[in-house]
Amino acid sequence: MYIQSAALVTNLSVHFKWGRDSSLVWVTTLDRATPVQSVAVAVRDCSGKLLWQGKTDKSGRQNIKGELVKGKRHLTAKTGFRFTCQRKNCR
Repeated sequence: MYIQSAALVTNLSVHFKWGRDSSLVWVTTLDRATPVQSVAVAVRDCSGKLLWQGKTDKSGRQNIKGELVKGKRHLTAKTGFRFTCQRKNCR
């Protein structure tokens, strides 16, 4: 029997603070917890629909203005968010 799985090796960690009027996303390194600038970040719902995308600033943060999903105030296992990040010239 085989179980489908995937592994991703990275030194980046995406953090997220969800707010009513705005939200905050920031990216740090896993080994030193230092902010990482110019990282492309995307937020998607569980069906893969793109809700927001942007890049981190020099402090490794980016504000998300407005609601990600109109009227949505809580998450469940079936209605969560998925975050991806990508940095160019990553070694």
